[in-house]
Amino acid sequence: MKSFFAWGMLGLALVAWGGFGFLVYDLYAERAAYARDSLAFEEESLRGESATRLRSVVRDTEAERNALTSVISVPLLDVAEMIEAAGNDAGATNVSIGEATPLPKPPKNLSIYTFVLNANGSFATLMRTVILLESLPVPTKIERFEISKSDKTWRLTARINATIALRK
Repeated sequence: MKSFFAWGMLGLALVAWGGFGFLVYDLYAERAAYARDSLAFEEESLRGESATRLRSVVRDTEAERNALTSVISVPLLDVAEMIEAAGNDAGATNVSIGEATPLPKPPKNLSIYTFVLNANGSFATLMRTVILLESLPVPTKIERFEISKSDKTWRLTARINATIALRK
C-alpha cells in the first residue's frame, strides 16, 4: 500500500509540475502577445503622428512653395536677358549668348537650359561678371568658365545651367 501511495504522490507531483509548466508557458505566450500588440499600437500611433506632422508641414510651407515656384516660373527669354544684363552690369563688352540648349531628361515640370555666354573686358571685369552670374535671381549653376587673354583684352566663355518651370 505504501508503494501505491508513493506512486500516486509521484504521479500527482508530475501532474502538478506539468500544470505549473503549462501555466508558465501560457503566461509567457500571453505576455509576448501583449508586448507585440503594444508595439504594434505604438508603431501605428507614431505612423499617424508622422502623417499628421507631414500634412502640417505641407500646409505650413505653402507660401514658401509658391514663392519658389514664382522664382523658377520665369520665361526662357527673360533668363537669357538676365544673364546678358549681368555681364553688361559688371562692365564687360561684347556680351552675347552663344547658344541655349535644353538638357535631356530634366525633373518633372522643370526644364534645364544650358546657356553659353561670351564676353570681353579686363580680368577684374570678367571676374565680377562670373560673381554676378552666380547670384542671379533664378536658380542657376555655372557649369564651367574659361578666361583667356587675346591681344590686350581678356575673353570669358561661361556655360550656365538655368532651371525654369514649364508653363502649364
